[in-house]
Amino acid sequence: MMKEKQSLGTPSEIAMLKYVEQIIDVRITRLNHKIVFEIPFNSKRKWHLIIVKGRDLKDGTNKYKLIMKGASEILIQKCSKILTSTGELIDLDEAAMAKFQNSYDHFGEHGRRVIGFVEHEFIAPSNIEFTEKAGNFAQEGLTFIGTCAIMDPPRDETAGSIKKCKEAGIKVFMVTGDHHTTAKAIAKQIGLIEDIPGKEKDWDVVHGENISKITDAEWDRLISLNNLVFSRTTPEQKLQIVEQCQKRKQIIAMTGDGVNDAPALKKSDIGVGMGSGSDVAKQAADIILTDDNFSSIVKAIQEGRLMFDNIKKLMAYILTHTFPEIWAVMLNFCFGMPIATSSLMILSIDLGTEIPPGIAMCKEPMEGDLMKRPPRRRDKVVVSWTLLLYSYLYTAHVQVLACFLSYCRQLSPCSANWHYLESLSMYHISMNFLVVHRCQPDVGGSSPPLASLSSVIMS
Repeated sequence: MMKEKQSLGTPSEIAMLKYVEQIIDVRITRLNHKIVFEIPFNSKRKWHLIIVKGRDLKDGTNKYKLIMKGASEILIQKCSKILTSTGELIDLDEAAMAKFQNSYDHFGEHGRRVIGFVEHEFIAPSNIEFTEKAGNFAQEGLTFIGTCAIMDPPRDETAGSIKKCKEAGIKVFMVTGDHHTTAKAIAKQIGLIEDIPGKEKDWDVVHGENISKITDAEWDRLISLNNLVFSRTTPEQKLQIVEQCQKRKQIIAMTGDGVNDAPALKKSDIGVGMGSGSDVAKQAADIILTDDNFSSIVKAIQEGRLMFDNIKKLMAYILTHTFPEIWAVMLNFCFGMPIATSSLMILSIDLGTEIPPGIAMCKEPMEGDLMKRPPRRRDKVVVSWTLLLYSYLYTAHVQVLACFLSYCRQLSPCSANWHYLESLSMYHISMNFLVVHRCQPDVGGSSPPLASLSSVIMS
């Protein structure tokens, strides 16, 4: 059984390589085409260029072939001719451009990533050294030879995770280098944006080239929307998006995997790196997703909210149950009543019988509406005034009254030892009887970042 060849590179390049391997011998093709110059792809220029040295013409010159791949709508602007499906080379006039645009939009609207290819043959001295600075190679009047439409389907669970984010009041912004038609189609596939008849649109698609022109008032409007899609963005624009969100008091989690994503990851409140990403991105990130799955972020938010919820319940339990112990000592000190609990008994209660319920409360499962509550304000605190009033003025006094009445009822002249033990037992039962208040969004305070997250930016 033949083992599948291992490939390194971006998903798009690997997909194209595996397709081409079914048609030609990639190793032989590489040996027969000597690359003498290369400009790697980056998110600013959005194309990759190589120059291949061809046949020696025996007069001190050689044939060369320039090949480019990248964003189709940018490469087509560098071309004067286009290759038809029949192999005919025609001028790139308005009719040909319209036909190209229709095909491009067709694939983009179906969520395909459309990559264009360009070539140009020319003759140059055999000893020439091509440089980007000198620009001693053709950059206009090229030939557009075709496109490759790649389908990069989202994970099956992504749509469900997006829905959970919406229910939890978390805004999801999609930041991508894809064309706006492709980005919009994918956003619809995962349920990020929806057109609901009779309901006002709460999303928008922003083109990367327009980001620098957006005014503060327009940023206010955009960030007030529930969902946004940014297309054809650069790393600088990703950083600008994060900064604009933070100016408007949003808590931002930014995902990224490339070297150029590092500034935005560092600037965001929670930088989320990908396990398959670059080392620079991982170092800039606060969290690394080993499975590269957006759903893991939603699970982390859920765990953060559950942890915060249980901490509040535990705090309410601890603050409440200590109050009756203090009152038992105060009644003895102020009124001379027989003390119900000695120091040893209090220690036994706190260290013996109170720890297991506290541990159980920390492990309490999630409440049904936990992921349907809006994010808490970032200026809240864990032990809030609401929690203190609930614990000390309401529940604690109810417990004190119950314990005091139980204790008084049991005191009598006869069988003092028995009544004393029974009183202590009733006191202990009353003190441990506590119905923990269901934690509502307005009770408690600031949670860890993932528990109070207000916006997630996917890139």
